[in-house]
Parts: sequence; structure tokens; C-alpha cells
Amino acid sequence: MSQLPPTPPTDANAGSRVPTVSIRPDGDRGADTAALLDIQSQPLIRNFSNAVDSALSAQTLFKAIFEIIDAETDCLAMWRVEVDTEGAAIKSSSVSDENANAVWLSVEAEITSVVRKAREFDQICSAVVLPDQKYVLVAAPLDNQASESGEILAACFLANDQTPLRLQWLLGIASQSVSRWAQRRQTEIAQSQSQTLTDAIGLLDSIGDSNNSTEAAIAIVNHLRRLLKANQVAMAEVDTRGNPMLLAVSDVEKVDAGAANNKLLLSAIAQSVATGATITYPNKDAAQKAAHILPLENWCVASGAAAAITLPMALKGGSVVGALLVTLSEVGQADRQQAYVEKMTGLVAKQFDVTNRANHSTAQRLKSKLIKGKTTSRKVLAGVLLCAGLMAVPMPYRVKCECQIQPTQRRFVAAPYDGILEKSLVEVGEVVTQGQVIARLEGRQLRIELAGVEAEFEGARRRRDSSLAVREIAQSQIAKSEMNRLAARTQMLNNRIKDLEVRSPIDGVIVSGDMDKVQGAPLEMGQNLFEVAPLETMVAEIGIPEAEIHYTKNDDPVTLKINSFPFEKWSGKVQQIHPSAEIIGGDTVFVAEVEIDNASGELRPGMEGTAKIATGWSPLGWNLFHGAWESLRYWTIW
Repeated sequence: MSQLPPTPPTDANAGSRVPTVSIRPDGDRGADTAALLDIQSQPLIRNFSNAVDSALSAQTLFKAIFEIIDAETDCLAMWRVEVDTEGAAIKSSSVSDENANAVWLSVEAEITSVVRKAREFDQICSAVVLPDQKYVLVAAPLDNQASESGEILAACFLANDQTPLRLQWLLGIASQSVSRWAQRRQTEIAQSQSQTLTDAIGLLDSIGDSNNSTEAAIAIVNHLRRLLKANQVAMAEVDTRGNPMLLAVSDVEKVDAGAANNKLLLSAIAQSVATGATITYPNKDAAQKAAHILPLENWCVASGAAAAITLPMALKGGSVVGALLVTLSEVGQADRQQAYVEKMTGLVAKQFDVTNRANHSTAQRLKSKLIKGKTTSRKVLAGVLLCAGLMAVPMPYRVKCECQIQPTQRRFVAAPYDGILEKSLVEVGEVVTQGQVIARLEGRQLRIELAGVEAEFEGARRRRDSSLAVREIAQSQIAKSEMNRLAARTQMLNNRIKDLEVRSPIDGVIVSGDMDKVQGAPLEMGQNLFEVAPLETMVAEIGIPEAEIHYTKNDDPVTLKINSFPFEKWSGKVQQIHPSAEIIGGDTVFVAEVEIDNASGELRPGMEGTAKIATGWSPLGWNLFHGAWESLRYWTIW
């Protein structure tokens, strides 16, 4: 690096402790200094170049860069800093060691200022921490292609005799090294992808030229052994039952499935097919159980291999048509080449399946269909036996019926005599108590008549007294008889006046009697005004279908659900079944009565719901299909 880029102008508002030092080569002095740096740093540049060539990851590269710079300077810490588009430092990650976090906290304001300037001007910047000039802070932008957008490489040095110019130069070389490594990495990835595509095309062509599954397998194992530089590659075909059968081993003309080594090999392949996943040995993944890896480990021990990979050849739908086992000579090869092997396996699986199906002989196809047919027959037979077993399980048979709630008794309230209804005080559904006034009759006519009768009685009394005074005995007796008649009439009228208030005879609910619409209308003696029913106990009238009557009897348990209370249940027993059928809703049913406790008063007459009568235990099959069987017998057998 013979010439440094221009350094941004100093920031006068950066703070008294952090003045930005602008360092750039000017004139002959700068050129001489740059030349001196180039001459003295040839071995140093080679070290950077070696780090770029040997690094396998960005983390390894940054670690190597820090070690190179730390060997040349008193570097206290180095960081990778992510900066947003507005130039504010967001997050720093240590490149050096654990002490980097402590160093960051001690110079956080200063290093943040330098990083912001490097981000803003996209140039290397440095600063000296005043007043003692103890630390030199340097920040160098990283190429966007080499790192995430806006990333800065920052470092903190002890001042000592290191000039800021040299420290800037070192971080500039480090930034260029990162760019070179990233470019080389991208090139390697592109070459790898191109090589993978070329390898895949050649492999697919060789499979397409095969006449049967064995030739296709031989082509696959020999191509993969050459591409992977593996010790050995083996392939097995998986039949419809999921059992692997060894087809080909690289560099082997004829496979002896009975050989001891091949049995171990097939055992390792079978484990991969059973788990449906890639298995590697040695394996650092704690999620894979030792029992899964053991067959592959036994194969490696028997064959003297350092590492191995086995994986199933699965189609898009998930069905497995085969499996591969790759034997390797180096321990690290399994980790490095696992992704490549999985890609190649995914490409060849479908092509192998097409070739395999296209070249099956008639006998093989018949055998495959026979195996599938046997498997299907076994499954069908197992399903039939399972269903038969379920149909024989005893279950309680319940007769489902419609029901309606009715009171256990009814009391009718009638008009005590002819009169006019003055006012109805209750409505249907209202709860009443014994003696409660539920209606009033008009009494004006009775009171007028009572006043007239009382006046006549007083006149008869005076006539009697006058007759007695003149000793007219006959006239006094006639007057007395008239008085007795009028007294009886008065008593009757008084009783009627007392009965003007119609009262409930019992505690209960008004079932019928909507008298609001007939207020003021004349009533006849004995005319039914209201119907009152008690609420403590109700009767559920259940309509048992005619076809189910011979399965039910008295004392059968009953469970009821009322439409008004869908989450509550009531229970009872059949107390009485009416001997004659009734037609309700177009269906012929036998009405059964079930007494239900109604202490809560929730149930009201007329409510409807469903009821289930438990008639006993029967096989599940009879419970489900006896109705259809009986209908069939009814229509076919006389």
C-alpha cells in the first residue's frame, strides 16, 4: 500500500478528549514514509497473504489478522463494528479476546467517534486519546462485498512509539486482506456450484444409459467414488416393504450379499433407511443417539475407514427408493462433503427411480404387485378384524325420545257466580302462592242489591213491630217471615261480596287463564278462569317410538335434557307407560311418565326436550344396526 486515501477533515465538535488526527502523506515526506513502510513490511504482507490463503471462515481470518497486527504492535483489542445508514455505531463484536469488551467500555465514546467518521467518509480514520496520548484508535471500512453493509474494522493500540500512520497502514492492509478473502471465497463457491452441476449432468447421463437398476447403481457408485475421492461407495435398493438390498459397490464387478463385510455394510445402510436421515461417523451431533451410529461405526472399524456417510435416497413425496454409503479416508471429510453428497443424492434419486421402473421385467412387476396386494390384503384383514372386535364391545343401548314437561296435578279456579270480571291480577306462567288474589269481580250491582234488601228488611221489621203493638198476630207473623227471607238474602249477598276476590287455592304457577283480554265481560257461574299447577315436582311425558316400545319397561333409568337448559341434565325412572298408543306430530308413540324433582323451580309446564332411556347393555354392532336389520326383515319376511 504505497499511498493512503485522503483523511476526512477534523471534527471540531468531537469533544476535548477526542480530537480526530488527520494523517495523510503530503509531499516528499509522505512518499518517503510510504516507501519506507512498503520496504519494511514485505514479510508482514506475506503474513497477511498466508492468512488469506489458509482461512476457512471469516472468523478464522479475523483472528489471524489480529495475531499478525498484535505481533507487530501493542494492540490491546480489535472489533468488528456494525454501523447503520445514519452513521451511528450499533453493535460491536470482539475479534481479539475476552478483554476486548473491557477496553471498549473504557474508550467507547472515542472509538464510536472514529467509527462514525470512517463510516461517513468511507476512509481510514484515527484518533489519539488526550491528554496523556496513551491510546491510538484506528477504524478502517470493510468492503461491502467482504462483509455486511456498513461494517468497520476498529482497533485500540498503546501509543508507545507507534505512529498513527503506521497503524492506519496496518488496518488498511487488514481491510484489503478481508476483501481478497471474500472475493476468493465467492469464486470458490461459484466454481463449486459449477463443478457440482457438471458432475450432476455427467452422473445423470450415465444413469440414463443404464438398462436396469443394477447398471444404474454401478454407474452411481463409481461416479460418486471418483467425484468424492472416497475409498468406497455402496448403494442399496429399497423394496416396497422398506427392506434394503445391496445392488452395487464401487470397483466391484459382482456383489456377494452373503459376505461378512457386505452384511455389516448393509446393516449400516438399513439403519439410515429406518431413521430416514443422514448418519455420519464420527458424529458430533448429540441429537443422534449412539445406537443409530453404532452400525456405521462397526463398518468403519471393520473396513479401516476413518469416516463414513450413509443416507437414504428419498423422492419428493417422501418414499425411499434406495440408500448410499460413502467410506472416506480422512476424519474431516464427512463434515466437509456431507452437503455435497446430499445434493447429489437428491439429484440421482428420481432418475434412478425412473430407470428402475422403466426397466422392470414383467415378472418383477407382477412380483411387486403381488407383494403390494398381500400387504393391502393384510391391512384390510386387520381392519376387518379390528372393526369386528369393536362391534362386539358391549355398550348401553339408549332409546332416544321426545319429551314434554307437565305438572303432577292441576287445580282449576272457576267463577263463583254469575258476574262481570273487573280485573285479572296474574298472567300465564306467573308463580302464585296459596290465598293470593289473582282476579276481582265487579261488586257494584251486589252492593246496590244488598242496600235494597237491607231497606226492605228494615220495613218488614217496622211492620212486625206495629202489628205486635195492635195485637195483630197474623200480620206480625207475615212480617217476621218476610224478615227471615230478607235476612237470608242479605247473608247470601254478603257472601258473594266476600267472593269478589278470586284467590289461588294452592302454591304453584298459572298454567292457563289469560283473562286480561276479557276484562269487563260477563261470567257464568262455574266458568273456568285459571289453571294452577304446583312446581315442586313435575312429570316428563316421554313419547317412546312404536318400534322401541318392546325394549323399554318400568323403572328403566332416564336422562332428560330440556331445550331451555342445554347444559343441564335431569334424571329419573320410567314410572308408567300408557297402555295405548297416541299419534303425536304424525308419529305413533307410547307415552311414558317420569317424575322429576323441581325444587329449584326451573322447569315449567310445556317445556320440551329430549330423553334417553337406558334399556340395558348390548353389543355395539347391534346398537348401531338393529334398526336397519329389523326394517329389512319387516319388508322382506312375512
